[in-house]
Amino acid sequence: MTLDKSATTLASPVKPFKATATFWHATMEWFNLFMIFAAVFAIVGMLIVITANLLQRAVVPAVLAGLFLLLAVAFLILQIWGMYTLTIEITEQGIRHRVSFQEIVIDWDKIQSVKFEPWKKQVTFWLEGKLTRIHDFGLRPSDSATIKDAILEQVRARNITIK
Repeated sequence: MTLDKSATTLASPVKPFKATATFWHATMEWFNLFMIFAAVFAIVGMLIVITANLLQRAVVPAVLAGLFLLLAVAFLILQIWGMYTLTIEITEQGIRHRVSFQEIVIDWDKIQSVKFEPWKKQVTFWLEGKLTRIHDFGLRPSDSATIKDAILEQVRARNITIK
């Protein structure tokens, strides 16, 4: 597959746009709810295991369960933080996707192909031989549609393959 670089210079101007996750939409996403329930389930389970082991005076299993409890609490905190820090920016240079510690920057000129997967709330980019995925869990549906439209506009203007 070859890219027509002359189309890059003729691409339509990008209208800058920034979308952030809202409390309601981030909390009500099926994936985020599943992850929160899984973490809460693990925390409650570890508390039961710790209590049962301490009642039997089994200290070593209680300490190990305590370590798993700390991991489950850390997972829950990081999941909640990631839910509410999602930001996707569309700029003239490309796309910037931020979630907690992770930041993905996708340059328009490096995109070779794009695949939209709405059932996963995911867009997959093929960039210089590497797959890069961005998700829009927690964004308003109107923001997700605006982002998809902006990506489609640039993809069509630059003759990038859509899978």
